[in-house]
Amino acid sequence: RPCQFELNDLTDSQSGLAQLLDREHDEHLARRMMQVVQQDFTAETWSAFRRQALEGHRSKDVAHELGLSLNAVIKAKSRVLKRLRQELERLIDDAE
Repeated sequence: RPCQFELNDLTDSQSGLAQLLDREHDEHLARRMMQVVQQDFTAETWSAFRRQALEGHRSKDVAHELGLSLNAVIKAKSRVLKRLRQELERLIDDAE
């Protein structure tokens, strides 16, 4: 049986459906921003960012794993996060 919902469920920000749609929209934007931003970095920098920020690995473990200094790994994460924030601001400005 198809999922049924009330039109009011879309306008009520507290409804389960509205929250699900918001979460899916946010995840879509995050994936899109990462696709755009990833092109601005070397594979090594992106891997250091991904391992720390997205997969939750400790910076020192990522440094050892990738053969980089701890400082380089921390800077990689910082640079990518800064660029992601810039892209998010651009998307917000474009939407207004």
